[in-house]
Amino acid sequence: MKFLSCILGLVLFATLANAQDVKTIKNAVNSSLAIRFKVKSGMAGASGTIFNKKIDGKDHSFILSCSHGIDTVEQDFVGLYLAGPMLIKFNLQPIFFSSASGGQDMILYYCPSQLRSFIKMGDNRAEVGEKIFHVGTPYSITHFSSVFDGIVSHHSSRIQPSKDKKSISFYDMGTFLSQGGCSGGGVFNTRGEYIGLLLVNVNDTSWSGFRNILDIKKTLDSNNLSWLYNDEKINIEDIKKIKLTDEGVGLKKILPIPLINEKK
Repeated sequence: MKFLSCILGLVLFATLANAQDVKTIKNAVNSSLAIRFKVKSGMAGASGTIFNKKIDGKDHSFILSCSHGIDTVEQDFVGLYLAGPMLIKFNLQPIFFSSASGGQDMILYYCPSQLRSFIKMGDNRAEVGEKIFHVGTPYSITHFSSVFDGIVSHHSSRIQPSKDKKSISFYDMGTFLSQGGCSGGGVFNTRGEYIGLLLVNVNDTSWSGFRNILDIKKTLDSNNLSWLYNDEKINIEDIKKIKLTDEGVGLKKILPIPLINEKK
């Protein structure tokens, strides 16, 4: 009888764990979107993760993504988000840029539409051997969808993702496949916490590199963007003071910071 109770308990535990895994992944997928922008050869795509923040008492949405492939911020960035059966399109406004060559390969957009977000940033770097998953373009909105899991295989791997020697950087590595156009998507732990920014797939293998959460927060902190993940209160004037950083590569011109819901 005890043996049967033990078996039933294990089955119930496995069922609940699987249900929790599905819920966690769905929350991450529903907190992600696709991004489209122009490049010299035509159109390109990336992925991003949505974070919501109250500004002057109202909810606003911000999207964290990668900056590689972006030649200039003087263009339209289009977000594509699936809400139930409807595909919503809207313009995104860059408010912070760190180049892929010599920088952190990171861009932060402001979204004029309030979107759903069910995740928050984690506090700890994922350990080697820890189970993780990543979400690229959800639901194959613009190209291949990419939702794969694996484990952290290595910390601080030195990789040169392009011919540009300045692109050499240190990535945490995960044993999961990532598809083209899914760079910029989030990497999550099993608790559903955002713990990385997907940046590179290694030679079309099931090895992918990502910026870990400690490096992400360090970049946000050094650019007065720590309010994105903490309880710090901000207002429109704080947003105006954000410096859209040009680190000397690719961008033609630094644009003034767009105003958010400012009364005319």
